[in-house]
Amino acid sequence: YRLGAGESCEGPRRSPDTLTVKILEPMSASLKIAGLLSFLLFTNPCMVFVNAADDETNAAAIYRKASSLRAQLPEDFQNRSSDVINNGWKDGDGSLRQLLTSNTEAISEFKKATQVAYCQFISGPIKKDATTELPEYTNEIKVAKLVLMQVRLYESEGKWDAAAENYVTVLKFANHLGQQKDAVLLSKLMEVILKKLTFPPLEQYIRQEGVAAQHYQYLLDNLVVLRQQNTGLERAFDEEKESQKNTIRMLEVEAKSKGRYDEHFFQAMYTEFDSVVDEHFGYLMTAYRENEQESYKRKMDEFTERVKQEAKPRNLTKEMILSGANFPRDVAPGLIARLMASIAMPQFSKVITRYYASLTQFDALITAVAIKVYELENGRSPDDLQNLVPTYVAQLPTDPFNSFKPLKYEQKEGGWVIYSVGPDGMDGQGLLKYKEEGADKTGDIVVSSM
Repeated sequence: YRLGAGESCEGPRRSPDTLTVKILEPMSASLKIAGLLSFLLFTNPCMVFVNAADDETNAAAIYRKASSLRAQLPEDFQNRSSDVINNGWKDGDGSLRQLLTSNTEAISEFKKATQVAYCQFISGPIKKDATTELPEYTNEIKVAKLVLMQVRLYESEGKWDAAAENYVTVLKFANHLGQQKDAVLLSKLMEVILKKLTFPPLEQYIRQEGVAAQHYQYLLDNLVVLRQQNTGLERAFDEEKESQKNTIRMLEVEAKSKGRYDEHFFQAMYTEFDSVVDEHFGYLMTAYRENEQESYKRKMDEFTERVKQEAKPRNLTKEMILSGANFPRDVAPGLIARLMASIAMPQFSKVITRYYASLTQFDALITAVAIKVYELENGRSPDDLQNLVPTYVAQLPTDPFNSFKPLKYEQKEGGWVIYSVGPDGMDGQGLLKYKEEGADKTGDIVVSSM
C-alpha cells in the first residue's frame, strides 16, 4: 500500500493500479506503522490479499466469480469508462458497446451477487496487526463500472426501469463493501469511492424527462433501505485501535531474536501505549460522532509537541524507537510508548470528512428522488421538505456540516436545489459545488433539478 503508481513489489504479485493507490493513500493508522515495522522486522511490506470462501450463500464469492468471467479490458478503460459514466454515450463509443456485450455474463453474475444478503470477503479469523491480510476489490469495481456504463446505455435507449435497477445494483455492492467485519476502514473507503462514481450519473437520471413515477418509487424504496443499512465508522476505528496495539507488540519479536528482550520493560511500555491509544481513540470517536474535528486535531498536535519536547534531551530518533532490539534501556518505557503513539497515530480528519460528504450526498439524492415522486403525484414541487414526511420519507435528513440541522431546500426559477453547507461550513446557497479534489475544499454538497 505504500507503492507509487508504476512501482511493484518483488516476486509474483500484481502491482496496484492508479485507482487503488489513490484510494489507499490517506488510509489507516495500522498501515502507517505497519510499513515501518514490517521493514524493521524483515517482513515483506507488500500485503497479501485473501479470497472469500467458495460459497454461493456469500455474495463475496459470487462477486469474485463475476470478476473471473470479465473479458479483457482495454488499457484506456479507466478513462473511457469514466467519461461514459459521467457524460453518457457518444457516437464514437462503439468499441465500448462491444465490450459490454462481451461482458454480459460477468455483469449478470455481479447482479446475482447483490441479491444475496450475506457478504464477507475475508473468510475465517485474521490477526489484527501489521501482517493482516486485506481483501482486494479492484476487479470487482471494474465490473461495477461496466454496470454503470450499461446504465448509461439503458438511459440513451429510454429504458428507465432497467437503468434504475442497475443503479440499485451498484449501490448494493457499495453497501456490501461497507458491511465488512474485517479490514473495515479499507472497505468503508472503497464504499465511499464507489458511491462517488455513482452519484453524478444518478443525479442526471433525476433530471431526465420521461421517467415514470413507478421508476422513481422503485429507486426511492431501494435507496431508503440501503440508507437504513448504512454502518458508520465506529467499527473501523475500533479495529484500527486493536491493530495499533497488536502491531506494537510485534517489536518484541526482534528483541527476542537478538537476546535483548526485557519482559518488565516491554510490559510497562505496552501498558502506557495502550492507555495513550485508548485516550486518543476516545477523542477520535467524539470528533466523529459530533463531526467536530478541530478539537481532535488540536489534542493530537499538542500531544505530539509535548512528547517531542520530552524526548529532545535524550536525542531519541525514530529509528531508535522503532527497533525493538535497540531500545535505549536507560529511557523510561513510558516515554518510549508515548513516542511510538505520536508516530503511529494519524490524523483521521480526511476519513471522517469523506465519510460524511458521501453520506450527505446520498441523503440529498434520496430526498431529490422523493421530491420527484411528490411532483409526479401532486403536479408541483413541495413548498417545504416537511411536506415529504411521512408519505415519501420517514424523516428529513440532517447536515453533519451544519450541526446536524436539516438539509437546506430552495425553490429557484426553473427548479430546486437541496444542499448541505459542505465541509467548510459556509452557506453558499447551493451555487458552488464542493469538490473533494479542490485545493481549498470550499463549496456546498448539492443536488439540483436543473
